[in-house]
This record gives sequence, C-alpha cells and structure tokens, in this order.
Amino acid sequence: MGLYSYFSFIRREKGYILETLSSFNVFLAGVIQALGLPWLRIAYIPCFAALSFFFGPKIMIPLSLTIPFLEARHFTQGSFKEEAFFIGATVLTVSILSVILTQIKKERDTVKRSLARLKEEAEDMDSGAGIDRISRERLISEHLSATNKANTEIRELLFIAKHVLSADSASLFTCREDGLTLRCSTDESPSSSISHEGSIAQCMREKRSVVSYSDPAGNAASSQIAIPVLDGTFVAGVLTAQRIASGPFDKQDTKTVEMLSEQITRTLHRHRVISQINREHTGLKILHEGSSSLIKSLKIEDIAQNLIEVAFTIAPLSIALFVPQGDLYELIYQVGFVPPEEKLFDFGNSIPGMAVRNGESLYISDLKNNKTPVLPFKTARAGSIFALPLIYEKELSGILIFLSEKNSALSSYQIELLEVLGNQASLSLANAQFHHELERMAVTDGLTGLYNHRHFQETLSSEFKRLQRFSNPLSLLLVDIDFFKKVNDAYGHPVGDEILKGVAEIIRETVRNIDIPARYGGEEFAAILLGANHEEARKIAERLRRAVMDKQFSIDGEDLKVTVSIGAATSPHDAETKEQIIEKADQALYYAKRTGRDRCVLWNEIRGENG
Repeated sequence: MGLYSYFSFIRREKGYILETLSSFNVFLAGVIQALGLPWLRIAYIPCFAALSFFFGPKIMIPLSLTIPFLEARHFTQGSFKEEAFFIGATVLTVSILSVILTQIKKERDTVKRSLARLKEEAEDMDSGAGIDRISRERLISEHLSATNKANTEIRELLFIAKHVLSADSASLFTCREDGLTLRCSTDESPSSSISHEGSIAQCMREKRSVVSYSDPAGNAASSQIAIPVLDGTFVAGVLTAQRIASGPFDKQDTKTVEMLSEQITRTLHRHRVISQINREHTGLKILHEGSSSLIKSLKIEDIAQNLIEVAFTIAPLSIALFVPQGDLYELIYQVGFVPPEEKLFDFGNSIPGMAVRNGESLYISDLKNNKTPVLPFKTARAGSIFALPLIYEKELSGILIFLSEKNSALSSYQIELLEVLGNQASLSLANAQFHHELERMAVTDGLTGLYNHRHFQETLSSEFKRLQRFSNPLSLLLVDIDFFKKVNDAYGHPVGDEILKGVAEIIRETVRNIDIPARYGGEEFAAILLGANHEEARKIAERLRRAVMDKQFSIDGEDLKVTVSIGAATSPHDAETKEQIIEKADQALYYAKRTGRDRCVLWNEIRGENG
C-alpha cells in the first residue's frame, strides 16, 4: 500500500490509482477481520462516499466490485441473502453517488468557465467605459480646438498656393445659408465682397474652374482664378488666387490650384468627421486624440509612429504599417515584430495581399487551419490576424497589419474603432503624400526633374552661410549644352526638350548623392559640389562631359551627337561669396565656349586672363 501511494500521490502517476485504492480496501477488510467486528463493514459506505468526491465512476465502480471478493467468507458463515443485499446495496450506492458527484463537478466547472468569460468581458467593458468619463465642456473645447487647427492648416495651404503660383493673394470662401463667406486669406485686410457677375459667382454656379484676365487702360492688368471646393457633388466653397501685373494664369496654374482644392476638401471633410464623432459618441475620444496626433505632422514617418501608438492603445498587439512603393510595399514602422532585414516586400498571395486586392479589411480570428501565407516574412506563431487597407478616394495609401498569438484577439468593437482610425489615417497619409509632392513641385523643374533655379539660389546661399562657420571647400559647376539653339531650330522644341531631359538625367547620375544638381535656365544647368576642392571638381566635371559625349540621342532613327561645355569655380580659393562663385564659374564657362566648346575649364586656370 505504501509503495502504491508513493507512485500515485508523490510521483503523481495516475496509472497506479486503482491499485492504491484497492490496497486500501484490503487494509480495511483486514482491520475488520482482525477486530472480529462484522458490523464495521458499514464503514465501506462513508469511505467510498468520501473517495467519490475525488475520483470518477471509472475508478469507483471497479473499486466497489472488489468488496464481494474481500467479504466472500461471510457468504458461507452468515445469511447469503443478507450478505448479498448488503454488498449489492454498497456497490449500487457507491456507483450512483460517484455518477452524481461527477455530474455536479462538470456543472461546477462549466459555471466557473462562464464566470471567467463574464469577468473578461466585464474588464473589456470597464476599459471601454473609461473613455466615456469625459465632460461635455471638454468635448466642446476640443471641438473648437479642432476647428482652429483646420483653419490653421487651410491658411498654410493658401500661403503655399500664393508662393507656388507667384500670386499676390489667395483666399478660401465657404458656403453658408446666406451664401459664400470668406473663411481664410493670405491678405491682412481681405475684401469679403463677392460680385454676382464675377468669376467666383460663376465658379459657384457652374461648379467648374474659372480664369479671368483684365487689362484696363491706364491700370495694372490682373488675373484671377477660382476653383470649386467640391465635397462629392456639393460645393463646399471656392478657392481663389489673384495676380496683379504678373501675367495671366495658365493651365499648369489651374492644375496646381485644383490639387490644393482637393486638399482643402480633405481638410474640411476631416474636420466635419471629427465634429460628428465628438457629438455622437464620447466613447470615440481615443480616436479624436489619435486623429489629432496624426495631423500634427506632414511627414510620413511621424504619421506612421503616431498611428501605431494610437492603434496600440485600442488593440495592444503586434502592429506594422506598410506603404505602397510601386508593386511592392515598404515597412515604415512596426511594434512587436522582429524587424526583418528587408524593407520592401511583395504581398503576393498572403493575407494582406488578399485584403489589398479586395479593398476591404480582413480579419481571420483562427489561423489554425489557414493555408494562406500570413505575412511575406517569418513571424512568431500566429493565432489571428487583422489586415486593414488604408484607402482614400479609391487610392491605397497604406495597410495596417495586426497580429496576435491568440485566437480571436480582437472584439468587434475594437475592429470598428480601428476601421474608423484607418479612415482618418488614410486622410493623413494622403495629406502627407500630397504635401511631399507639392514640396517637390515647388523646388524642382517640371521638365527635367532637377532642382529649379530658385531652390539652387537658396541652397547656395545657405551653404555659404555654413562656410562662415566651417572651412570645408565648395565647388560650383555651370553646364551649357553646345549649339542647343541650332538643335531647336533644326528639329523643333519637342526634340530639344528630350535632349534637356537626357542631359539632366546624366547630370543626376554623375554627381554624388550629397551634391545638388539644378536647372539654371534654358539649356544651362548647375551643380553644387559639397566639400569638393579644385581637383575633385575637375574629375566630376570631366566625367560628366564624357558621359554626355558618349550618350547617343536617337531622333526619328537618326543619331544626334550632343556635347556640353563646363565652367567651374571653388570656394574659398576662387570666391568668398555666392555672387563671386557664380560669376567666376560663369567666366570659366564662357571661356570654355569661346575656346572650342566640349571642354571643362576651372576658373583658377584662367585667372590671369581674366585679370
């Protein structure tokens, strides 16, 4: 009995339970026989009843059947019927009691599980209830704050429009019950009056862009452009810009203002959505705070970090944000994943790829029997996944991935909140991409894609300010396409444009990553070579000249040879100011063209000839 007890209770080997309890029966029968007290056999019943609390019918019924064998001698010594009745009653009592107690234990376990589930749901409701503890005064304050932020963002867009269009003013009029009202303007004292016959009223009536130009005798000519701000088919306002004595607006200006109009539509739409959220459900405060954090920056990296931080407060899982880069997807920010070495991925037939193709969120609560690749890179064991495409105006701006080791990691309420957050995030990412494109347009030449003349001048000025604190050299290349006018005259401007783009591409590929290539004007280009001395400037210039010379330009099947002349100057040896280095590089370029073209000339080589 001691040996069986050791294996059963100390070693916890369940295979010895029946042997252990049978040895206990033998021990009890021996005690009864040793004492010579047959009436003690009734002790079987309370003992077996007590054991039934711990062991089920599979143990107790076989154990009770050992009693007839232990008490066999009483069948011969006493009344057979009485003994049979006693033993039968004992076995039947133990069996019934064991079954009843087992059923009670099952019901008790079921109740425990139900209570545990209710407790978890109550905790989830508790965590959500915390969001509801917001005063109405605070919500009103946050609503006013959101309105002010929207006006600030619109005013920034108007100043961008004024700068990009070289306009004298830019304004936004929004619709109210009594007509159009001036909402924001770049003028300090703007006029709010609107003529019923003017371009603004015409734009409002016809829901289309209107450009007007007037050149009255004795007064300065003026041009005005009016673009409708459309929310679906509804005119939410009119965006205007005005020039005085600077020439009329052209088609490219119209496209730029239309892009700004779309951006303002997004801003107004976002503002309205946030206001509705604050009015309808205080429980969405977390989304409001998240939305506020998303519009604080126009950098995609900052938006990604803020977005995932807000998403993590809603669903504390492993989260990753991908943005499209052509046919691939770039991992911008993540939390909870082991960062893969690669940054670009092909979703292919993975679960996120399915969500992108369908244009809808996809939640798989149990990945146990899933055959589709979860992600395009290795991850820890996954129990559930939620893929949320971020789509604005049918364009994919990103996709959020939520991954958990647990099955059913997200509730329907969490998914609803995340989808609302995703709508706001898609707007913010679209804003960031729009501003990035607008900034690029403001500093780049539309034909060649190089930096434009204004950005070149600003960069060169800032670099000379930096040279006042540091002694690093700086070189400037001025590049001119030889006989470009003859090419234009002989082949036409479209061919000339192709040559300009081809030479610009060679310049971009030839200079270093730290250098600043720009279109200087016409057929002239410039390159600011940071940290480059005379010798380094000569090497880069010569490499550029040879690259252009070796390039075969094909025009209607005819090969066209193109060469360039290059002038270079270096600071501080040749020049101490921005104006001086431009002048010296231009003199060197003029010398290269005057002495045969298709060559590189450094100003210090002709210093004596230029006095």
